[in-house]
Amino acid sequence: MHICKICQESPNSHSFDILKEDDKEIVFYSCLANATKPHDHEGIIIHYAGLLANKKDKKWSWVIDGKNGNPKMLSLEIALSLMKLCQTHIDSLVKIVLINTTISIKGILNLTYPLLSKKMKKLIHYE
Repeated sequence: MHICKICQESPNSHSFDILKEDDKEIVFYSCLANATKPHDHEGIIIHYAGLLANKKDKKWSWVIDGKNGNPKMLSLEIALSLMKLCQTHIDSLVKIVLINTTISIKGILNLTYPLLSKKMKKLIHYE
């Protein structure tokens, strides 16, 4: 499993972990409230890109948990970079599930939604 250098030195710096994995699919989990370095733009992208690169031919899903979310932890710049990263892996993306969403998370999604591909829009679900 890929672990970024920053998380090797300081675990939980970025929140993008494997929640579940089988022979065909990996389910990733993110919770901003669990990240100790939520504004580390470059590190977050390296972390996420590394895990996605290591998934090989497996399908993947992403659960984004907004519990205990602090609006100051959200970054439009990071959201746009993550959107672009997801787009590069869209052929194997099964779904993105948003849980415990806050007004701030919905605001970021509303700002980025017009930039999403039609396929990406269909893959985003609220629970």
